[in-house]
Amino acid sequence: MSLLQIKNFLKNKNIEIDVRKEAFFLSTFFLKPDKRKDLSINTNFSKFVEDDQVTEEKYSEIKLYREEFVEKYPDLQLGFLPFKRETLDRIMGLILDTSFWDIIFFGQEKKYDDLRNIINYWISKAKINDKVTLGLIEAEKFLFSYPDLFSKFDSDINIYLGDKYLYYIFKFLYESNNKISIYKIHNRGGPENYLEGIELHDENYCWAFPERSRKFSYEDINEEFKSSRKEIIALGNILNSLGDNSILNILLPVGFTFINDTKYMRNNFILDSKNINLKEVFALPKIKNYTSTNVCSLKFEKKQKEEKESIILGRLEKDNSSFKIIDKIELDYDNEMLRTT
Repeated sequence: MSLLQIKNFLKNKNIEIDVRKEAFFLSTFFLKPDKRKDLSINTNFSKFVEDDQVTEEKYSEIKLYREEFVEKYPDLQLGFLPFKRETLDRIMGLILDTSFWDIIFFGQEKKYDDLRNIINYWISKAKINDKVTLGLIEAEKFLFSYPDLFSKFDSDINIYLGDKYLYYIFKFLYESNNKISIYKIHNRGGPENYLEGIELHDENYCWAFPERSRKFSYEDINEEFKSSRKEIIALGNILNSLGDNSILNILLPVGFTFINDTKYMRNNFILDSKNINLKEVFALPKIKNYTSTNVCSLKFEKKQKEEKESIILGRLEKDNSSFKIIDKIELDYDNEMLRTT
């Protein structure tokens, strides 16, 4: 609640600012490199900031640092320091009860709430060990539900972020952690080169939430599965990019399973592929963040196909903070139902 207190405090002083960005700015000033070693996304700053008093001397330092910060992070579009010393001193008293989790998700909670169950389900089913490299595409969705996710797995983790603001925060947080690599997802006009210049071959286990209305498209993408549906480009791109013996869990609109636009992708690229195995398709309850229609959770495995492969179909129903499987059936790859629906 401390960021809300800061926002209300400044509003009473007729100061309208982006509280999250200003909190990030102040955290980078007070959390010097030697204090970041044990910092995590949900640790309060009070654990690391020893002196929060904003003296005249400290205020002068902050103003000078502001110039460096604005130059280093131009995309944040911050200008001059909008606080007087006394105001800043009061803000620092409140900001000590803040964590990076608050800075990332303040005012955004409803955007991620609907995804909590599927994330809990995926993580509970995952078999991750220290020999596995984990890839998180649109990683902030996972950390909303699991702020301690990075400490849960003793493995290398690559995280991909489409939001510039979030990218800067994660780089600041984890740049000294040799087990975590942070990548910026590029997104341009025209055919958007989402994940441009990034290969996913290192991942053995990948979780992905392609954002609505966003394409992934490498220049050498297979022309045969290009589609007007952007999530299909996303899926094909990730599957092409994954290395052998990798697993992908991905959330897609349920239309992937039956509309004509996706039939080539389903039949030729997946069902007839020699090294892409569709393992599970589960319909989910409506998730508002994605679409007014239902979505489905799909699990793929990239490895040489065995002769008797099958696909598990079903629905996931809410079960406390996760899901349980209902209406489960298992079909062979050559089942006509898979190719005609």
